[in-house]
Amino acid sequence: MNEITECCAPGTTFLEKYIDVSENVTLRTITFTPAVKTDHPTVVFVPGWITQIVAWQKVLGKMTEEFPVIYIETRDKISSRTGKNVRYS
Repeated sequence: MNEITECCAPGTTFLEKYIDVSENVTLRTITFTPAVKTDHPTVVFVPGWITQIVAWQKVLGKMTEEFPVIYIETRDKISSRTGKNVRYS
């Protein structure tokens, strides 16, 4: 099992991809789709600073039982792809 599978409800499917947000910044996103179709709105989840996805295992596991979730990692995460001269101001 990989870290993403461990962080979602059983039967949940997910799609991991990188999205360009500016010329020199690409962010990792993961879209979770619950096993059971619901009418619940999609949750956009932006985790706290310097955390890894496994820190949110219990929260995501519960949320993905019934809610579609778009998990977006910010550019301070190790998974982000940034150019050499990207400023954080």
